[in-house]
Amino acid sequence: MNYLYNSKTWIEYLENHFDECNDYFKFAMVWMSFNSYYASRYNRTKGELNQIIKFAKDNKSLYSSLNDNGFSNILMEFKNTGWLFNEPGDRNCVADMRIGSNKKMYFKEHNQSCKDFFKVVYQIRCNLFHGSKEVSDDGNKKLIKWAYKYLNIFWKEFLNRSNNET
Repeated sequence: MNYLYNSKTWIEYLENHFDECNDYFKFAMVWMSFNSYYASRYNRTKGELNQIIKFAKDNKSLYSSLNDNGFSNILMEFKNTGWLFNEPGDRNCVADMRIGSNKKMYFKEHNQSCKDFFKVVYQIRCNLFHGSKEVSDDGNKKLIKWAYKYLNIFWKEFLNRSNNET
């Protein structure tokens, strides 16, 4: 199976059916495209988070170039997603929502590398896919919208550059 091709078909499907999807589904579809690629590309790396970290390390130059352009508001928009249940303040992390977990992934002034970005997006994905996101919570909606927007920008640029290399 050509995983890069499979990844591109998910993005094409999303673009062709964009109006039919809400941000939760859009994020899930972009994640599936991304997952299809990194799981095959880094299949010798043990653990999904480790695969994502390896991908991030291999693509930090793309992330840096996007920070100069399409990602210019990434940190401010992350902060503006707020906290769950309308608690006041700016967001600086995403918590692992599993019962008994105190783990947090930070994305703030001193933690905004490509690796930090993907760790935060991965935690959002885990919380969503494993049932810890409430559809009715405005904070969750804002966070998913942020994750979709920036993962989509990054992933489409990655696919475009990969297409030009092949």
